[in-house]
Amino acid sequence: MAVKKSKAISKTAISKTSKKIPVPVGVKVISVVYWITSALMIIGGISLIVGKELLIEINPILTAYTSLLTLMAFIIIAIGILEIFIGIGLWKRKSWARITAIILSIIGILAALVGMANKDILNNILGLVINGAIAVYLLFSYNVKKAFY
Repeated sequence: MAVKKSKAISKTAISKTSKKIPVPVGVKVISVVYWITSALMIIGGISLIVGKELLIEINPILTAYTSLLTLMAFIIIAIGILEIFIGIGLWKRKSWARITAIILSIIGILAALVGMANKDILNNILGLVINGAIAVYLLFSYNVKKAFY
């Protein structure tokens, strides 16, 4: 007696099939952007720690803010490290990385709008455009949705 094979596809089979979808080129580009900005942030944070004394020499008013400068440096380094993981997560199609990148892009859009409202338009246009493009692409691209689910 022959056993009938079920035509139902298990969730495991679906997830294995969806993993064969290649990572969209745009997601790879965004990953590389995250890696580059993370390197710059880590270098900037370390430079702030190392060059804090020079900053204070140049502007003695900063003496009152030494602890704040150190705290800012460590926050910048921590964000840089987070961005490394986001870049890796996007490359590996991790849903948490996509969601985090969307949230950070929306925060970047809001920060750029606040900067523009404070009459610093030129410096914030690039941030607005880049963060807007990342958020729109990761939110609405069919290929991205297909690759991450």
